[in-house]
Amino acid sequence: MNSAQRISTISKLYSKKQNELNQLIKSNNDAKIQCVIGIFLIEECGFRVGNKKSSTENGHFGTTTLQNKHVNKRKKEISFIGKSGVVNKCALNGLKKAQQLLEYVTSSKKSRTTDILQRATEKKINNILSPLTSQDIRRLRANTIFLDNLKGALADERKERQQKVKSAVEKAAASIQNKPATCRRSYLAPEIITLYLDYPKKFQRILNKYTTFSAIMASAHRHMLRTKHR
Repeated sequence: MNSAQRISTISKLYSKKQNELNQLIKSNNDAKIQCVIGIFLIEECGFRVGNKKSSTENGHFGTTTLQNKHVNKRKKEISFIGKSGVVNKCALNGLKKAQQLLEYVTSSKKSRTTDILQRATEKKINNILSPLTSQDIRRLRANTIFLDNLKGALADERKERQQKVKSAVEKAAASIQNKPATCRRSYLAPEIITLYLDYPKKFQRILNKYTTFSAIMASAHRHMLRTKHR
């Protein structure tokens, strides 16, 4: 389930992981450096983790199977064919963490068709993230983008609020290289959608009261639980 409480917990746990990730990226362990770069790409670009079977058999790439040919160092952009043949793109300008991939590519001497992060795998990335997973990081990204696009978008008419939710879902889906329907069903916290549509004044009060993403999510969850049991 993608409850707001779960998203809040993911946010807190990932925040606590930052010191560990920053230490690993500075270590001499190349495998772990590659894994952390992969995690940063998932966090800031929303890429799926990817696997060798998919890239070899289908030509569908992901974070761990990125190749030099997918990275335009001059434009500071990543572009590749991902799951279901969907083009995944990410502009690295302004992305402080993900840009470390450029530094890694520049310092490594690999052919265009060699995997850049060849020592990073889904299992290794999830071991570093534990108890979180790479999918949790994409889930966190989607909900953060979704909420950001609802802030300041309060409307009196429900029909207008529905349109704003639709727009915010589309932007959240794009941020994780996904389709809107899948993003809404499988990634977004339903409490935020219900709260915004049915209890807009309460939604605004929560935003006014809490400043952190995790606190907003937890409060939304509590409110909807109370509403459900009335």
